[in-house]
Amino acid sequence: MAYYLLTGRYTAEALRGMVEKTEDRTKASGALIAAFGGRIDRYFMALGGADFVLLTEFPSNEAATSCTAVVAASGAVVELKTTPLVPMAEMPEVFRAAKQATGGYKAAGR
Repeated sequence: MAYYLLTGRYTAEALRGMVEKTEDRTKASGALIAAFGGRIDRYFMALGGADFVLLTEFPSNEAATSCTAVVAASGAVVELKTTPLVPMAEMPEVFRAAKQATGGYKAAGR
């Protein structure tokens, strides 16, 4: 499975509901993610640009996108971003492939 970073901001209405009902969204979010074959690795509330940060795993880009479509359609989250992550252990192969392809690439304007 691949890792994805999910970030977003809760609407004022969603935050008001969590305060009034003292809600931890981990269980509900985990159930939704599991419905798409994924899992939550870590779930944080954040200070600054994003209200929440989730490190998740999904079996595919399609599963991650479908899951986040459900969240976006709920209207409770805005500025939802899904970022596929590449484990550092895989980067040597990525860099080797980049090195081999470098000779065939011509930069714009050159």
